[in-house]
Amino acid sequence: MALIFISIFLGLIGFGIGTSLDINFAVFFGVIGFLSPGLYVLDQIYKKVDTSNKPSFLNPPIK
Repeated sequence: MALIFISIFLGLIGFGIGTSLDINFAVFFGVIGFLSPGLYVLDQIYKKVDTSNKPSFLNPPIK
C-alpha cells in the first residue's frame, strides 16, 4: 500500500518537473516517477530470488 502512495507521489513530482520544463516532458517524467519505485522493488525481489549459480543461456558457466 505504501508503494502505491510513493508511486503516485513521485509520479506527481515527475509530472510537475516535466510541465515546468516543457509539456512534452510532462508525461515522460510522470511515467518515470510513477514506475521507478515499483521497478526498484521488483529488482530487489529478483536479486533475492536469483541467488543460485545455475548456468543459463544469459549466464553461461565460466570454464
